Amino acid sequence: MSLSSGLCTTGWMAMVLVRYAEEKTGLTWFSISRTLEDITARLIETRSSTLWYTSQISDEAKNIFSKLSLKAPGKVLEVDSNV
Repeated sequence: MSLSSGLCTTGWMAMVLVRYAEEKTGLTWFSISRTLEDITARLIETRSSTLWYTSQISDEAKNIFSKLSLKAPGKVLEVDSNV
């Protein structure tokens, strides 16, 4: 498989996934991406631990996850002890 063939396949698959998300949610891709782009991960580091956590997830974003049968990320993503 050549590089251009792989990129073409990847682009096609991305378009299929976008269309699937639009069909399942009843929203445009623009609306889906604008809603989900507000979800961020933040890092807190102390001497003894590192914590990754998510921003507040809106009800609209939770609804999108639900319609796509996906689990929304939890508040705490990862905790590592530096001890």
